[in-house]
Amino acid sequence: GTITPRGDSLPWLSECRNKKSITLDLGIAWSVEETELLPYRSAFVVISRAAGLEPPIDTVWIHLQDPDGFRRSVEHVKAIGFQGKLCIHPDQVPVANAAFTPPAEEVARARKIVAAFKDAEAKGLASIQVDGRFVDYPIVALSQRVLDQADAIAAAEGEK
Repeated sequence: GTITPRGDSLPWLSECRNKKSITLDLGIAWSVEETELLPYRSAFVVISRAAGLEPPIDTVWIHLQDPDGFRRSVEHVKAIGFQGKLCIHPDQVPVANAAFTPPAEEVARARKIVAAFKDAEAKGLASIQVDGRFVDYPIVALSQRVLDQADAIAAAEGEK
């Protein structure tokens, strides 16, 4: 993997095959909708996770005059498991940062879940309810990931 500000991950597409593009290698036309990239993006998320790496970082958005398309692309790749997006224009950075930074409400909920589960686990329980929702080890692990991400972002912002 490549060491990135957010840890061990695999930037993909533009970083594949000695800096060549997978779109070039496969002869794929890169559309604004990016639907042709979905199977490769999905596979890349699964492969990187199976290899024990952090979620990957998505490739750049090449349509620089389409900020709404960039926002949609960022939202899409976040939804399918990427942890970030490479940016090639300064206007893209705040959009990507906002999308990949967990909202305060999500962080608060994650703290609540982790704390409640720690107490429950001390009582010998392996599953509980928090605010009416089922919580077990995978949910706690996801919540801890949110907290770790929030802490890493806060630490990085403190270094500026």
